[in-house]
Amino acid sequence: MSTPAGRITLADVARRAGTSTAVVSYVMNNGPRPVAAATRERVLAAAADLGYRPNRIARALRSRTTGVVGLVLADALNPYFGALARHVEQALAGHGRLMLIGNAGYSAERQRHLVERFLAAQVDGLVIASADAGDDVSGHARAAGVPAVFLHNGP
Repeated sequence: MSTPAGRITLADVARRAGTSTAVVSYVMNNGPRPVAAATRERVLAAAADLGYRPNRIARALRSRTTGVVGLVLADALNPYFGALARHVEQALAGHGRLMLIGNAGYSAERQRHLVERFLAAQVDGLVIASADAGDDVSGHARAAGVPAVFLHNGP
């Protein structure tokens, strides 16, 4: 392990597997080039032995996508919003996405703050179960070029 804090890199896996970092990348990313089955197995075994985990931040820098979606709930204590969060998380996980949750506590100010924080974290999308149907935070998402879905709990 040649990296700080014991982080395992593609280079570490490549050394263990006896292959190049490009081949390890192809295996970990399922492409863009095919890898022989025996080599794939050797790379996967080396990654497992070393405890390799892909660096989500490095991948985000390369792909310009984080794989993360922010969910802003009007109130996490409300069973409706808890169930909604569960279903949204399941749907996102089925597409390989990770969900971050923020609780607005029925506060429009807190909702705006959460949207700004999620946008600063470079989320790929937002789902907002609005704390206030009159508080439009869509402009923030639109200005950042981030797709957003809005659900309103008000009349």
